[in-house]
Amino acid sequence: MDNAFGAGALSQTMRARIKNATAEIVFVDGVRWETDRELIKSLHGILIYITAPHKTRFERLKKRNQKVGEATMTWEQFLKEDNAPNEIIVPQIGATADFLIQNNSTPEEFEKNIANMYHLIAASL
Repeated sequence: MDNAFGAGALSQTMRARIKNATAEIVFVDGVRWETDRELIKSLHGILIYITAPHKTRFERLKKRNQKVGEATMTWEQFLKEDNAPNEIIVPQIGATADFLIQNNSTPEEFEKNIANMYHLIAASL
């Protein structure tokens, strides 16, 4: 997309969608480029980095099977995809996040962490 439409083309499209949104809160999922991070910060948004260990992510991906081939994906294929240009920068972007959540436990623990973060954000508004 950047080659065809210029650097940050998808981020600029997202900017327009956010500005046209009527919701009080807008979530942007899958921040994978520096231009995405810059967009969120320029709109005074809150950047939340949710991460998990590679093995945990691999096991969950296979179990969810949301995309064709995920259930049969090999560890080597997962690592190859995880090293794609749009994935390599994710931890660097995550290091600049306002909140970090390690999603390496149970769904209940994850929900508890989300609730705690929500209360911290709500208290600061």
